[in-house]
Amino acid sequence: MALPETTGEESTTKKIVNFFKESKVELRKVTWPTKHELVVDTVVVLIAVALVAIAIWVADTVFSTVIRLLLR
Repeated sequence: MALPETTGEESTTKKIVNFFKESKVELRKVTWPTKHELVVDTVVVLIAVALVAIAIWVADTVFSTVIRLLLR
């Protein structure tokens, strides 16, 4: 059975208000990290980003050298 379509400004406004009310309820359920957890996780991410950047730089350097030697 199909649901009746709601039209009009009022129903859209009610949907938006309802969305924000439900969002507020869900945000209360979130377990937020402590300051220490946040700092530790940030450091881990920064180290991971640095390691991946170094790995890409090394791979790029190796491939560039190999291609340069092949094209000589």
